[in-house]
Amino acid sequence: MMIAWSLYIPVSMLTLSICANYMHYNSLFTIAIIFTSIVIYIN
Repeated sequence: MMIAWSLYIPVSMLTLSICANYMHYNSLFTIAIIFTSIVIYIN
């Protein structure tokens, strides 16, 4: 499970950063990254 999360985090952050560059919603994606990080740490 931890291996899956360690692979999921960089891929999701890369995807979010690419989407943020195209859509210019940097603050929204930053909140999404923080939220997913909190959920991961809780689990």
